[in-house]
Amino acid sequence: SPSNQYLITNATYTNPNNYTMSLWFRSSSNSVVLAGLNTENTADGNTTNHDRQLFINRFGQIAFRVANNANIITSAQAYNDNNWHHVAATLSPRGIKIYVDGDLVASNSLVTSGSGLTGYWRFGRSQMCCYGGLHIETNVRNF
Repeated sequence: SPSNQYLITNATYTNPNNYTMSLWFRSSSNSVVLAGLNTENTADGNTTNHDRQLFINRFGQIAFRVANNANIITSAQAYNDNNWHHVAATLSPRGIKIYVDGDLVASNSLVTSGSGLTGYWRFGRSQMCCYGGLHIETNVRNF
């Protein structure tokens, strides 16, 4: 079922601070992690050691949290409308940004690095909840 689908990288990544992760999703759920860096590469990903998480919050908005939840940016609009959306989250020397369907929906130029975490990129299912949507493309690009 779609709620059990996820992707975890085989390799670990150490403190990535200049990248863009993007994916397509469709969901009618709240409080689900779409993607992020996680120290566990197991199916449930049950850990408190995570960072750089892109998620749908309890109001259906897209949010991106960096540096152990110290910095969170959030879209004004909800996107849990069960329609397909493309979302991209960027962390770079110019700050953190979220783009949805090609539009910049949130940013903070003061946040230029995450926590010093080594972990696996995880798309879909996570410790926060099962993912209630579908991915058709996922990627992380380092710059």
